[in-house]
This record gives sequence, C-alpha cells and structure tokens, in this order.
Amino acid sequence: MSTGTIAVVLWVKKGKTDLFSRIVAVDYVCEALTGNTPYRRSYLPHEAVEYLYGAGNFYFDAKVVQAFLRSIFP
Repeated sequence: MSTGTIAVVLWVKKGKTDLFSRIVAVDYVCEALTGNTPYRRSYLPHEAVEYLYGAGNFYFDAKVVQAFLRSIFP
C-alpha cells in the first residue's frame, strides 16, 4: 500500500467517519490497487476483490465493501 492509502485506512479505522467518507476510502484503495504505478504491477480485478473482502472487517466497514463490490461487479 502507498503512504496515502495507509493514511486513509488508519483514518477510517478510527470509526469517526460518515458513510460518504467510508465509501470514498474503499474506492480510493480499489483504485490504488488496480492502477499501475512505476514501482509495482497493478492487481488484477479478482485480486483486488479478494484484498478488499479480506480487509473488509479489519480496515473498512464490511457492509460498505460488499455494497461497493456489488455495484462494480453485479
């Protein structure tokens, strides 16, 4: 994860965020995982889904992760 991604995850984990912020955090991490960077390859879509589901109960609101992924992969 990039430094920006870690900062978003730690901020969301505190539990003091509104629903919109939790949705944006999941979107930001999904974009960071699937986007190309000069220092690592991008995750394949199924790898990003596995990562988000795995982090769903730990870093993010699990309901937000499920709704987000259902909207992307109906």
